[in-house]
Amino acid sequence: MPEADAFLMVSGYDAPLSDDEMRVARILARLGRRVFFVLNKEDVVSEAERREVYRYVQDRLSEIFGGSAPQIFAISARDALQGKLAADASRLESSGVPALEEELTRFLIEDKNREFLGAMCKRSSQVLAEIKSDSDADGLRARLVGLRHQCT
Repeated sequence: MPEADAFLMVSGYDAPLSDDEMRVARILARLGRRVFFVLNKEDVVSEAERREVYRYVQDRLSEIFGGSAPQIFAISARDALQGKLAADASRLESSGVPALEEELTRFLIEDKNREFLGAMCKRSSQVLAEIKSDSDADGLRARLVGLRHQCT
């Protein structure tokens, strides 16, 4: 778990945040990694139950994660599958799964890229710090400062 870039945690509207899921959430909060929280089976409960369960999950995650509580993705995996099989774009979209896929993709492409570039800038700075001062090293240091500003 400590080497993971992010976590996808799934619970259901029919039995949200079991004791085991709460324990896992507490561990994930301590690790400080990105968590994508999925609340599945939206199609098996009424609108009133959806609102109540969503609020309950939101409150519990806020207690555990504080200000960095994960975004909750309310989905119906069943509706997504049926939408894909029937080539029904409207049903697929309303399942909530495309929004989750979009955010996962954005995280992997943008956030992880920025993190990687930041780590490379840091490592390059360390290498340059070991080089005795000369005009080439000074020029590289100056360019690295500019790159570091782009990474943040």
